[in-house]
Amino acid sequence: MYKMPDGRLYWRGKINPTGNGGSTWDLQIIYDHEHPFNINNKYGGTIDVYPVSPKLEDIIQKVGSIPHVYYNSVAGKKEYYICTVRPQEFKNKALEDGMFQTSSAATCLGWACKWIVVFELWLNGNLGDEAFEHTY
Repeated sequence: MYKMPDGRLYWRGKINPTGNGGSTWDLQIIYDHEHPFNINNKYGGTIDVYPVSPKLEDIIQKVGSIPHVYYNSVAGKKEYYICTVRPQEFKNKALEDGMFQTSSAATCLGWACKWIVVFELWLNGNLGDEAFEHTY
């Protein structure tokens, strides 16, 4: 666990969810300031998973758009992150005080691994655009 200059906490580590032939991904999992309470009821919760390597920006420049990625604008630059939740499985529990409790980093990491597997299948041509859209 690390701390960013603005006070947000994050995890960083490398994974290779597809095994032999797959890429190793260096991920940064960043908690929003209000985690675990989703004060603004933000879709996807208060944790974002950013690939440090490979960079989604570089892949987007090569292949065009990628399904199931989002971005934040930081200093006029887009910082892309992985979609780590399906609407029907998002855990956003309403609390008595009107606040919302959100998913955990472990849940987000699991979804990031699934996204990477599906993404690599799509990128290698083993999965079509429509299948990527509906599988994930």
